[in-house]
Amino acid sequence: MNLKNLSVIFILLISFIYISISQDDRLDEYSFDDSPLQEEKTPYFAISGGLNVNFSFINFDELNYHLIKSNFFNTSSSVSNFEGNLLQLGGEGFTGLIYLNNFRLSISSYTGTKTLESNQKIADNNYKRYIDFSSSFTGFSIDYAIVPFKKFAILPGLSFGRGGLKIDVSQTKDQFDWSNYKPGQNDDQIYRHEVSNNYWVIKPQLNLEYALTNFLMFRLGVAYSTSFGNNWKYNNSADVINIPEKINSNGLILQTGIFLGLFNY
Repeated sequence: MNLKNLSVIFILLISFIYISISQDDRLDEYSFDDSPLQEEKTPYFAISGGLNVNFSFINFDELNYHLIKSNFFNTSSSVSNFEGNLLQLGGEGFTGLIYLNNFRLSISSYTGTKTLESNQKIADNNYKRYIDFSSSFTGFSIDYAIVPFKKFAILPGLSFGRGGLKIDVSQTKDQFDWSNYKPGQNDDQIYRHEVSNNYWVIKPQLNLEYALTNFLMFRLGVAYSTSFGNNWKYNNSADVINIPEKINSNGLILQTGIFLGLFNY
C-alpha cells in the first residue's frame, strides 16, 4: 500500500472520530420516552390421553350407621364399617381449542369399588357376606391454562357429567351347585341385593401439570364432586324410598395422572 492511500485512510479515520464526538456532545438535546416492554404470555396447546388415579374422600357415616343398626356384620366380625378413601381408576383424553387460546376440552371416565367382607356362621353352616360400594363418573370438562413458566401449567376448570353409585350386598357359600341357579333355590341364606343410583355431577377442579418432555406429562389435581338429580333403584327395577340424602358420592377428590401426547407450552 503506497503513501497516498495511507494518507486518504488516515484523513477518513480522523473525520469519523470528529463526527462521532460531535454527536456525543448533542445527545443531551434528545429526549427518550421510557416504553415498558410488553410481557409475553406463554401460549398453551396440548393434545393427549392418559391414566388417572383418584382418591375420593366420601362420607360413609350414614351408610355405616345403617350397617350397625341393621346388624349387618355380627359381633365376631373383624370388619364393621367403611373408612378411608375410595380408590378410582380411569382414563382421560383432551385437546387444546384452536380458536380459544389457552382453553382445552377433556373427556374422562373413572370407577372404583370398596368392599367389606366377613364370615357368617348360620345354622352350623359357614357363609361369606359381602358389601360393595361402587362409584363411577363419565363426563367432560373445560379448563383454562395458565403457564407461569415453560412446561408447567395451572389449569382451573369445571367438569360436568353423569355419575353412578351402587351398594351391592351378597351372601354365599364357598361353593355353589349349578343346578340351583334358578328362582327358588333351596338355600335361602344365599342372596344378592343391589341398590343403585344414577345422577348428574358438577365438579370444580384445579390441576397442576408438568411436561417432563414434549411427549410426557405428569399431573396433580384436586376437585370437589357434587351430585344432583338422584334416581335410586332396587335390583335395577323398583324405586327406592326413604334413603338418606347423605348416602352419596359427594366429596373431595385428589388426583394423580400420567399422560402421553403432544405438549407445547
